[in-house]
Amino acid sequence: MRHEFLATLCTKKGSPSSAAWSLILTTLTGTMHMFEHFIGTHDTALTAAFLRVPDPNADRSSKWNRVSNPFAGVIAATPASRRWQILLALTCAAYEQQVMGDSAWRGEPSPHTTEWLSFLKSQGYVLSDIETKTLAKGQERAQRRAADLAAQKTEGTQDEEVEPVAA
Repeated sequence: MRHEFLATLCTKKGSPSSAAWSLILTTLTGTMHMFEHFIGTHDTALTAAFLRVPDPNADRSSKWNRVSNPFAGVIAATPASRRWQILLALTCAAYEQQVMGDSAWRGEPSPHTTEWLSFLKSQGYVLSDIETKTLAKGQERAQRRAADLAAQKTEGTQDEEVEPVAA
């Protein structure tokens, strides 16, 4: 269900939401190991699925035998006003491949998992029960971390305000 939602999101007409642009730009310009690892897999299956085009590497089993510019035809045929769809599909594929594995549902969710589920929800995706619980756990974790950082900052400020005792 999530993949069908993403394919619809990545092929819709019009402009992307500001949340979609933020996710795209943060992912592509950031230093997340997650995106770097995704690119290193040379996997084009999810990107193709989200663009609703055949995977140009479907019959190539080795990452060393991949089509070097797999979406050249899609890029050439996509009007400038819709090129964001290609970037969103690439970004979605990275999150789905790298963040949404079986480990996403065990223990404390990663900040990437929380970010991804929050994005999906903001775009109108109806989270499943396990996704809802995972998002709630991730948001609680983020709130705890923010509170801990605020407390550390407050302690540091109070220490700075106390004048040292003269010897």
